[in-house]
Amino acid sequence: MSEYSRGITSRVEKKVTDMLTEKFALVIDGWSESDTHYVSTFASFSSSSNFPYSFALLGFSLLENELSQRAESHKEYFDFVLNLYGKSFAYLIPSLVTTEHATESLSESLIRHC
Repeated sequence: MSEYSRGITSRVEKKVTDMLTEKFALVIDGWSESDTHYVSTFASFSSSSNFPYSFALLGFSLLENELSQRAESHKEYFDFVLNLYGKSFAYLIPSLVTTEHATESLSESLIRHC
């Protein structure tokens, strides 16, 4: 089963990589349920369909401890996710993180690397 899952994951990652445009924005959402913290990362990019923008889920992660709540830990996670698709912060359109849990240091850290 795990070999099958890895195969599907690779195909989906390739399809998303092929969909991504030269420049795109990250849309980041984080939330907590009790002591469990989550973060999801989407790419937003121009589209040739009837909608002006498309979105693709790039990553979803459980943040298990207090250290994972730091801005540097988030940046490392985003580096990891972007690398899955052969991308880096250089491909990002500078934008602000605007969720209620976003910290100033995370926003500044991401913008500095765009």
